[in-house]
Amino acid sequence: MNGIFEKNNIKLFGFLPFESVKNNLINCKNKSLIPEKAKTVIVMLFPYFSYNLKKGNLSKYASVKDYHQVLKELSQNLLKDLGEKYPDEEFIFFSDNSPINEIEAAVSCGLGVKGKNGLLINEKYGSYLFIGEIITTLELENYTISEEKSCLCCGLCQKVCPENAISEGKVNIDKCLSHINQKKGDLTSFEKELILKTNYIWGCDICQDICPMNKNILETFIPDFKKDIKENLFYEDIINLSNKTFCEKYKDRAFTFRGVSVLKRNLNIIKDQNQ
Repeated sequence: MNGIFEKNNIKLFGFLPFESVKNNLINCKNKSLIPEKAKTVIVMLFPYFSYNLKKGNLSKYASVKDYHQVLKELSQNLLKDLGEKYPDEEFIFFSDNSPINEIEAAVSCGLGVKGKNGLLINEKYGSYLFIGEIITTLELENYTISEEKSCLCCGLCQKVCPENAISEGKVNIDKCLSHINQKKGDLTSFEKELILKTNYIWGCDICQDICPMNKNILETFIPDFKKDIKENLFYEDIINLSNKTFCEKYKDRAFTFRGVSVLKRNLNIIKDQNQ
């Protein structure tokens, strides 16, 4: 099986017995896709950091090609190869909207530790990671369940968070900039001030960028995350675009899923302040 993963350029993966997670599944719409006779969870990491990725007004994860598209392409080839190798088994891929607690599963199979900001941190690739899983009916002989380990517990992510949204591995989303600048509707004066203070119009990397476990990390081995990087989106780029035109122009970017109005609102907040 390892050879199949290597062939598909998936270098970070681990295995868990489905039995170990089945009592803590998330009640999302994809839960119904879990195979009836599930035996194994395969957890995979997809790092997206590259040395070309600079700080901008878009979070790093949104500066690269839409991870939904990249992971879908990688998983399709992987599932094809697994299906050919094990034709009598089922393999279902999940990412983002997963019934598995992705971070806890990744920690359990030794792929990293959980930071105080609630993010998974891999020893070599830091916390700039996307996570995916395959739930399969294939039963493996050897599973390795790792003891849960902590990050360095330096507390820097908590200290630099603009509104102290981080506390002991949990994030108060009402104070989290990444949640605030991606939600629809009008913002409060407090929320507008947070955007002005940080200049982020989509997402936030403040707690990741300060993390000492993100220093001197390796860059991604996934080619699609190294090219066509767009760290900034400016007022002039989108102000005259309809939602349809915006989504077509940036169809390969994760920041389109809320539509153009959210980004126009955020850019207008900054523009009005600067006038």
